[in-house]
Amino acid sequence: MKKITQNDLEQVADQMLAIFFGEVDVSMVTQGINDTTAKTIIRENLYRDMEYFYRYGDVFFTDDEMSGIVALIDGKKFSSFKKTILSLKSNKIITNAATKEELKLLNSNAKKVQEVHSFNW
Repeated sequence: MKKITQNDLEQVADQMLAIFFGEVDVSMVTQGINDTTAKTIIRENLYRDMEYFYRYGDVFFTDDEMSGIVALIDGKKFSSFKKTILSLKSNKIITNAATKEELKLLNSNAKKVQEVHSFNW
């Protein structure tokens, strides 16, 4: 395994987009949104997630092709507040990529998927 550097974050986000775009959860969140816009939004979110794990934890890839990516973080360092602050950076990119209607649809779809992943059921 190789620990990523800050310079690898873009490539990691691109690789994760290639792996996860089209999967059930991502398809449900982006349902009704143009594919180009959906890819921009999902890629930006993946980038910010990896940036967060890079800053406060560790991210490794298993080989030179990045066929596997592992992100680790100490539970004490996982903060929804810090993650939200980093996510605000992607706000401009996402709002420039999507229409207001697409953003409302994305938010509505994301809430439905979030309920499934919640541990409150």
